[in-house]
Amino acid sequence: MSKFSKALFEEQLKYAAWYLGAVLVFQLVYFGLAIYYESDVGNFLAFVIAPTRVFMLIIGITSAYGLLTYYAKLGKTRKVYFKKNLVAVGLLAVTIALIAGVVTFIQHVVANVMGWSHLLQYTMSGTHIQSPNGSLNLDLTGMAESGSGLNFDESLLLSFAAFIIQLVVFYLIGWFVGAGYYRYGWLIGFLFVAAALIFIGSLQWIWSGRVIEAGSLIVSTGATVMLGLFVGYLTWKVLSKTPIKL
Repeated sequence: MSKFSKALFEEQLKYAAWYLGAVLVFQLVYFGLAIYYESDVGNFLAFVIAPTRVFMLIIGITSAYGLLTYYAKLGKTRKVYFKKNLVAVGLLAVTIALIAGVVTFIQHVVANVMGWSHLLQYTMSGTHIQSPNGSLNLDLTGMAESGSGLNFDESLLLSFAAFIIQLVVFYLIGWFVGAGYYRYGWLIGFLFVAAALIFIGSLQWIWSGRVIEAGSLIVSTGATVMLGLFVGYLTWKVLSKTPIKL
């Protein structure tokens, strides 16, 4: 990995570290409540799917404004920035997924030792904590919809690989939006937002239970890769002729 890719990776990893730390604290608090009230709860990997997609989308949007301008001042070309950032994003997605996997493994080990394993699930579909008197009602079952196509319990390796690919594609969609705003401004930028919503809707459809049942996890993963290549190509076409705002 080149020094430029490493610098881009480390810069974005800083944000990922803060994000993962915050999500971990929230999930551990929720897990503690689940233990207290004897409720099922999704493990860290299941919990992190939906918010991490949003996180990758956001840092993708900010990439054009933050990273492109900064490194252009240091003499880096658009082409070099684009290629090296692709490497950095791929590594970032792998790193986030690995951290989530390690934390989940530790979580399951501790749960097994402490006798909480029956509460810990690989899906958010049953994550609903409610106190006997109804004063506490925390329902996170809706988070299961966005990750319903990933079955870590039955297809761990393929779902793990698909999760990484999804993270990269969400970053690319955000990068596409950011590039549109960076080059064309706010008015035309809204058209890029509309296109991004179509891309996200397509991803949701690709990973819906109906499509998974009709095809397979491999088919949905392949379709996600194709969508990512298309969005990446569009992003490069926008960035390749973008005036650098120094």
